[in-house]
Amino acid sequence: MRSDERGFTLVELLVAMSMMVVITGATVALFFSTLKDQARVTHTADQVGEARTALRRIVDDVRQASSGSGTASELKVKTYVHSASCTTSASPSATAISCEVIYKCALETSKTTYQCTRAVGGGTAVKIVGKLSNNSVFTYTPTTTPTYIAAKLVFPGSSGTATNTFENGATLRNSPTVLGY
Repeated sequence: MRSDERGFTLVELLVAMSMMVVITGATVALFFSTLKDQARVTHTADQVGEARTALRRIVDDVRQASSGSGTASELKVKTYVHSASCTTSASPSATAISCEVIYKCALETSKTTYQCTRAVGGGTAVKIVGKLSNNSVFTYTPTTTPTYIAAKLVFPGSSGTATNTFENGATLRNSPTVLGY
């Protein structure tokens, strides 16, 4: 055999092919693991976005409120909204007027999860967040004539038993108790 006609031995080919199978298998497993986790990550990101938007709306209303009361599943605040009247749609360019805003958290229709709605001045309730694990959302400090109101949104986790919890709260800045008169 001439020296320029060298090739691979059968053993070398078997070792190289075995290594290729192992590397390809690991790559495919990593790819499918990433695909499986992507759905969970997307689901959690959606919950974070929805919770941030809802909590921001609630906290903004509470901060501007002069009074607030309710239960764990309902919040009533006398707050300022940018609108021509309490029953018309919000308009960022309108002067802020004092209106009653009501948040209610109840069982979603034909589901086992809960949703919270917001209604201004007895108007139409608009959904602000859904797919919650429970409707115990609001807490009041102190419990009578509260000056601080917190909201806690609990979503069912994608793995079954784990939950994703988001919470925030605010002091009623326009409350006579807080203002000291």
